[in-house]
Amino acid sequence: MKCLDLEIIRQSGNAPLAFEPQRVINVGYAGRDQAAVRHHIEELRHEGVAPPPSVPMLFALPCSTVTTASRIETVEQKTSGEVEFVLLVQNGRLHVGIGSDHTDRSLETGDMLKSKQACPNVLGRSVWDHAEVNGHWDRLQLKSWIRADRAGEWLPYQDAAAGTILSPPQILDLVRSRVPDHRLDDMVIFSGTIPLLGGGIIAAAGFRCALVDPVLRRSLECTYEIVQLTYLQPGASAANA
Repeated sequence: MKCLDLEIIRQSGNAPLAFEPQRVINVGYAGRDQAAVRHHIEELRHEGVAPPPSVPMLFALPCSTVTTASRIETVEQKTSGEVEFVLLVQNGRLHVGIGSDHTDRSLETGDMLKSKQACPNVLGRSVWDHAEVNGHWDRLQLKSWIRADRAGEWLPYQDAAAGTILSPPQILDLVRSRVPDHRLDDMVIFSGTIPLLGGGIIAAAGFRCALVDPVLRRSLECTYEIVQLTYLQPGASAANA
């Protein structure tokens, strides 16, 4: 398994964190407000995605899908990111990060699990100790922005309180109840997302997201560019590529 080179941002000082994921779980439809969950389901229905059989949903992903890269490659053109807080469990300690469950929207209409597995899960390099934000968790804000190209303007895409999603303890309890051995150590968990501001999924060339703490006046950020893979035309040589 590859090791993620992260940094813990603490009030007392920063420290490196080497994290080697053993399991990766994406949570879906994890809103506390069921009306908001139904709203997100309707957003996806408009994109041709069938409603889930139950909520919340859990998706198991290969550990290799998690990356801190600032650039990802996709096979299909219709892909998009979505802001999520990320839980990392190591030696019984809980860390909180920010990231994006990047999804292949073409595959999503036929197989939601494969649509998640086809793209990377992007994680910001900095994380917090959960203990430092636990007391004011619901005041944290999740935000995301998109842009059409590298020179384009960042446009607001998502914006809602972290408290609209199941809390970290609730997500841990949910995952623990679903995995056969009930173990969470060395696990990376993406929380599920918040509604889109415009109501429609946009396949952009750049995605940026943040977890904002208005109490301690700090934020975690994750930014990456999306590049669709292109292929040689029939008969083209490597020299002309």
